[in-house]
Amino acid sequence: AQNLSFTGWKAFDNPRNRFAIINDYLDGALKPFRQLQYDYYRTGLDEMANNAERGRTNITTALGNGLKKAHENRPMSLLPQIWTDYKKDELANIYKGKGTQKEKEQVYDILFSINASQNITWEKIKQ
Repeated sequence: AQNLSFTGWKAFDNPRNRFAIINDYLDGALKPFRQLQYDYYRTGLDEMANNAERGRTNITTALGNGLKKAHENRPMSLLPQIWTDYKKDELANIYKGKGTQKEKEQVYDILFSINASQNITWEKIKQ
């Protein structure tokens, strides 16, 4: 696609284009992000069908080990921010009125540090 005239695929066009997102996704420093996606869906959401508390605990662990670590490894990457943008309502519903206060604070701190623009949604987690 780089050889075609379509926008968003050139390596040096813009640091926030499709090329940059795909390049980040494949980068070794963002392996925790790829692991987050597996852990979030498989050991988190799938587990919530059987045991909501255990699933929520697994999601908390995945956020700490995957999302937070990926953001620390590549703070300028858009992937953690994009992921929190499209998962914000789902995450708020997972924790709103459920889980321990410590767990809620931990999740809030992780999400706020990555995507402060969604603070209104993150506040719902602490309720």
